[in-house]
Amino acid sequence: SGRLAVGDARGVLVGAGASGFAAVATRASVRALSFEPGGRLLVGTEDGLFLLDEGGALEDRSPGTGEEARRIERIASVEGVAAAATPAGVFVTEDLRAWRRLPGPREALAVALRLGGAGVELVCVAAGDVLTASLAVGAGTAPALWPLPGLDAAVRASASPWWRGERGSGSRRKPPR
Repeated sequence: SGRLAVGDARGVLVGAGASGFAAVATRASVRALSFEPGGRLLVGTEDGLFLLDEGGALEDRSPGTGEEARRIERIASVEGVAAAATPAGVFVTEDLRAWRRLPGPREALAVALRLGGAGVELVCVAAGDVLTASLAVGAGTAPALWPLPGLDAAVRASASPWWRGERGSGSRRKPPR
């Protein structure tokens, strides 16, 4: 659609670049944004995941009810599948209503999705490691996460600090809340 979205502590702006931007949502602490194939926008915040439709209405589509499941670190979507990285773990959905938590570690900081041969490949950073899972669209199951093959120990050891913004700074700060 050519639309762009940017978000920060004051909310979300949507526009088409040079033609300008308009404030479409005033949710505080926007942490992640992802357009769905139909043009709807997923807005991840410190207090939940929200779906912004073309008319500007926000609907709560958080993957869980607890504080950790509602604090969205990152989101991704591809071909009708969405994933959310939260302190409670990685959640996936095909309809933005019924979320499944993937078995595996908690403390997920990042997530990415891409189309694969037999479905959707998920890659995430959780509990200080780079993990992956193959999602069979329509299967209704939650596959377990396993270490992403081909990464050496140095990459694995640096995964969590890199996503937390430490990148060799020597600091040990906590992720923003």
